[in-house]
Amino acid sequence: MLDEIKQGKATVADIEITSVIDHPPFRVLLKDLIEMQNHHDCLKLIAIDAGLELKTNRDEWMAIQLTDKVSQAPLLALLGNLHTLKKVDWNPAIIKKEPYVAEILAARGFNIKSYPQVWRDRACNSKTRLISADEPDASKLLNTNLFALLNASKPETVTDIIDDIVLWECS
Repeated sequence: MLDEIKQGKATVADIEITSVIDHPPFRVLLKDLIEMQNHHDCLKLIAIDAGLELKTNRDEWMAIQLTDKVSQAPLLALLGNLHTLKKVDWNPAIIKKEPYVAEILAARGFNIKSYPQVWRDRACNSKTRLISADEPDASKLLNTNLFALLNASKPETVTDIIDDIVLWECS
């Protein structure tokens, strides 16, 4: 679908996105990234999602898809935030959870840069800030917005989990 949009055969509105993550600022982000790719041949942009009907591990499937697309050009993969975590310390009381895409690829030796996004208000996207993983706000944002969803230990530092956070705020 991204290629069709690049060629003018479709629009961002034509993309089917699960309601869990779909909102206007996300579609603006997609439009901006597609325009960026049109102007920079060195960037390869893909978006993947395994869907829920898979008979195999979803993150493993996505890791295989990404591995097949690796080339000399940098690859920007649009994934859900949880899939960007390079390391999760699951609570020992639960059965071992399978790793997310970024953790799988990092374990296989790929150079992974991970930038989960946090929207303070999904109604707007007028201002962005890049929060470095070594800033105190990074662990707070990650724990509140991602690790709060998991049965995992909340990390005090996040430098080995992500690289930065893209924070979207209203101005």
